[in-house]
Order: sequence, then C-alpha cells, then structure tokens
Amino acid sequence: MYALVIILLYIPQVHAQSSDSLTSVSLLALGDVNLGRTVGQEILKGNVDYPFEKFGDVLKRGEIVFANLECPVTDQNGETQSLKSNVIFCAPPGATTSLRRAGVTVVSTANNHAFDYGFKGLRETIKFLNQGSINFSGTVTDSGAEFTPVIIERNKIRIGIIA
Repeated sequence: MYALVIILLYIPQVHAQSSDSLTSVSLLALGDVNLGRTVGQEILKGNVDYPFEKFGDVLKRGEIVFANLECPVTDQNGETQSLKSNVIFCAPPGATTSLRRAGVTVVSTANNHAFDYGFKGLRETIKFLNQGSINFSGTVTDSGAEFTPVIIERNKIRIGIIA
C-alpha cells in the first residue's frame, strides 16, 4: 500500500505600507494533509519527519504555513485506519510533532474527517494540537463555543484565519 499526500502550494506576498516603510509576509498554503494510514504508521515508528521530509526546503519559504489537516489526531492504540472502512483514518499524537518540525503554523480542522473517531477523537485532536503548539481553526469541543479566528502577526502585518 502506498501513501499519497497531496500538497498544493500557494505563496503570495501580503504587503502593508505605513508612512515610512513597506513590509510583507509570505503565506504558504497546503492542501489536504493526511497524516493517517501508512504515513501515521511511519510516525508511530518514530519517523516524525517522514511526512514532510521531501518538502522541507519549500516549507521554509513561508513565514506563515497553513494546511488543511485532513484527519483527526487521536490515540487509537496504533490504529491509523479503521478496520471497518478505508475512508476512516486518523493520525497518531506524534503527528503534531511532524507538523511543528515542518514549520506548519496553523491548520484547518473543518473537514469531512473531523468526526471520523467521534467526539472523543475531535476532543483529542484539539488537545494534541494545543499540546503541540499548533494553531487551528474550524472545530471546537463545546457546541456552544464560538469559532474564533487564529490571528498571526508577522512583520507588523496581522492575518486572520478562520475555517
């Protein structure tokens, strides 16, 4: 079985001008990042750099790196794909280390796989992203909670991200 990670890159320069200077920040956006299935098995073996090792130089070009995290991050005792369905999968907790070491700044958790492992998986995803210092937008643990944007400032430019 082969692992496929689709990465779409978009690196615009955002410019801001004050009365005395012009500043910019680069935003790199990745498409669907699935750290489950066979990629998740590599992470479980301790190879946390595996998912992004061939893209390291490219990822360093973005001052802000955004990715759609196309899987929950949850501890399923070594499972990274459901035995019941190959379209239900998850990343192990070490995936947050993979994201952080690759330079990912913020992820979207708003996608069709957010509930692959139910509310427990969603709560663990949020817990592990917080523990790994990965900003996220798109899901909350309490149905009454507000969806707040992630605000990132680089070079005196503030960018809000909401999913």
